[in-house]
Amino acid sequence: TYLNLPFDPVEPFPFPTRFCDACNELCLSCNGPNATDCSDCVFALRVDRCVGSCEDGEYVSAKRCLNCHEECDGCTGGSPQDCINCQNVKNFLGDGGRFECLASGSCPANTFENMINSTCDQCHPTCAECVGPESENCTICENPPGYTIIPPEGDDLGLFG
Repeated sequence: TYLNLPFDPVEPFPFPTRFCDACNELCLSCNGPNATDCSDCVFALRVDRCVGSCEDGEYVSAKRCLNCHEECDGCTGGSPQDCINCQNVKNFLGDGGRFECLASGSCPANTFENMINSTCDQCHPTCAECVGPESENCTICENPPGYTIIPPEGDDLGLFG
């Protein structure tokens, strides 16, 4: 509740009609009747007002609606590891199904961007960089002595120099 002090231009002092009034339902405490008058929110603050839920592309932290990471399609926090789904590419982080969302073209070393399912997939163990999962998809070999790239006949894509 807040103390409602209506202004009376004829008799401004003392306040003859003071009464307590309920805060907006989105406020825990307030200094007026609107969601913008809250001093503490039930759920969260979004920009300058209390809200009952955050918008798509936002998450709640310390009772504030904050933007998800730019690569996320929905999230539970602000990092690319907090995404529910990805805008572009999903990079799995070991076992357990954990992943991070990345921009297209930014898969880490020893992986390639699988365009069919929008994931970063592992290169063949003989590859340091690759364009696919097989040993013939290497663009740079791992460093064991004696490995080199052998371009396939009719290298029409120019992937091997």
